[in-house]
Amino acid sequence: MKTFFILLVGFISLNFVIASNQNQNNDNKNATRIMKRNIYCDLSNLQVTELVEYKYDGEQVFRIGSGITARDVLNHIVNGYPRISYQSIYMTPLMSVDGRISQPVMSVIGAEAGELLFGMNIFEKITGIQLTEMQVASLLSDYVLTLNRPKFNFQIDSFVLENLCRTLKFCMPENRLDNPSPQLISTLRKELIKPENQGCAHFSHLIKNSELFQTRKGLTETFIVSFFNLLWQVPLNRIGRGGMRIIQSKLNLIIFEGAHLERGLVHIKTSDCSPHYIPMMVPEIGKMSLFLQYDDVARFIRLEMIDFLTDAAAKWSIPTNGFSGAFQLMEDISLKQYQTAIQLDQGKTPTFSINWPASCCGMMSEEKQ
Repeated sequence: MKTFFILLVGFISLNFVIASNQNQNNDNKNATRIMKRNIYCDLSNLQVTELVEYKYDGEQVFRIGSGITARDVLNHIVNGYPRISYQSIYMTPLMSVDGRISQPVMSVIGAEAGELLFGMNIFEKITGIQLTEMQVASLLSDYVLTLNRPKFNFQIDSFVLENLCRTLKFCMPENRLDNPSPQLISTLRKELIKPENQGCAHFSHLIKNSELFQTRKGLTETFIVSFFNLLWQVPLNRIGRGGMRIIQSKLNLIIFEGAHLERGLVHIKTSDCSPHYIPMMVPEIGKMSLFLQYDDVARFIRLEMIDFLTDAAAKWSIPTNGFSGAFQLMEDISLKQYQTAIQLDQGKTPTFSINWPASCCGMMSEEKQ
């Protein structure tokens, strides 16, 4: 399985030394120490919890089917992750929840693009105003310009390129999606908002099931078009040359290829870690791959997002008093969207949760022997 990038995302990795317990038949076979300089981590008490059932609108939807177990997930994380890297939320590009990545990630639903679209959705619900194409374009460019993280990631899939080649004769390598010929831009805009041309299942859901996901379909479509307009340097809003150079250095169109072979979804809870020391894990190692969803990272990003959206409303002379309840609204809608996705999945994906221990957040001041 390969992952390739139109614009390369770089991750700075710390090379941890993994010392595993040699007694594989012992109950504590997953006891692992990670030592690097002054960092000591004992994962023997790491707990993986299988989320057995979900409720939707008060009714049980289904029980997750058989598949991998919590023990499988624990073994995968403890014994197979010598490349754990502790990085800062402020400076690490956010990836989409995808198991076809063989490097450490900090992943949320839809990557950075998905979080910004979610924020725009909350903006509309709080203000009661439908964002115009110009406002969506302005929010996108302003957000990318002020973003501390070095890249703003947007994911598509290689099958999207195959669709474009088949329907439009827009084929690589003769054509590049990050730099198409001007005469094809209008047609590409229409194709790239179709649900079958979304590289991220979340964006596809938002278009096909907009009411279930409580997101206006037109907002999702406008957001996608605005991203590609900005990537192609033809935004609706006026941006100076200096600003456009900064934006172009941050926009990152990522194209994944290969079938989804993920064995399960793992919610990574990192509330005990500093935002400067988030454990980044590798989704795919060998034949085993997992969806890794960093729930607390998403919450942190949304708290930042509220400040950004409040400032935008004030700039447009829109009352901002409703934003005091924005975070709780985000929590509520995010949970509803997740439950809807679980329902649509029909129990095919075993789901687990891990609370990453505070002692393993890279903050120990004394090295233990």
